[in-house]
Amino acid sequence: MADITALKNSNTFDEQMTTINSIITKLNTIEANASTMTLAFSATAPTDASISNSTAVLYIDTSDGKLKIKSKNSGGTVTTYILSTTS
Repeated sequence: MADITALKNSNTFDEQMTTINSIITKLNTIEANASTMTLAFSATAPTDASISNSTAVLYIDTSDGKLKIKSKNSGGTVTTYILSTTS
């Protein structure tokens, strides 16, 4: 999971440009208008270690095509939820 951190002055211009362009590329995958928002979710489950306490990650499990939420509570317990569908 990526954290937003402040840039340090020790970075060269090229390193800063690469970092900023990486952020812009990620933001450009989000489409939003007045009534809808489209996000590209990860196709693999995040590792438990990659999730910070008190956070959650949405992803699509490619093995079954279901949208899932993997969360870690403030105590570090990880739980995976499967969003139910009706069709």
